[in-house]
Amino acid sequence: MKNKNLLLAVLTAMTALWTTGANAQTEYKYSFEGDVIADGWRVETTNNSYTWRQFGATDFASPHDGNKQMFIPWSEKHQHQDERLVSPAIKLGNNATLTFWHYIGNYDVANASFYKVEISTDNGATWNELWSVTEGNHYESAITVDLGAYSGRTVNISWHAYDNIGDGLDYTWCIDDVTV
Repeated sequence: MKNKNLLLAVLTAMTALWTTGANAQTEYKYSFEGDVIADGWRVETTNNSYTWRQFGATDFASPHDGNKQMFIPWSEKHQHQDERLVSPAIKLGNNATLTFWHYIGNYDVANASFYKVEISTDNGATWNELWSVTEGNHYESAITVDLGAYSGRTVNISWHAYDNIGDGLDYTWCIDDVTV
């Protein structure tokens, strides 16, 4: 009888969660250690030589955690860059947040290079800005962005780096340890 009551209590609690949608939020974590493309990530590029790639430690930045990170170099040949690293589709629950770690040098917006996190609800046909780099960060602190406005929707998240004068990026950007 005791086990029946315990089972009934668990089932009642689960039913309450299902009917309120409290269990709808599924945590998504990715650290770029596996096969990024096979795991549903994609790269949208205008410059195949200087675009997002999976990388280990660089001369200036080791991954935040593990052995790999995503990395976009600055254009040594001053070629235009408009590059996106796009997440797989993620179904958001209530009060979702995005947290990620990043490395970028002593960033100065005056250099006409832009680094943004954007969100899409239509598989990348359109994007809305969530956050942009305003200062350097050497994996010192995580960035957390509120996704509550997109609760219940299926989204893609993009790390978008571009120059607006056609001369390439002035800074290398590294991303690691993404959690939604």
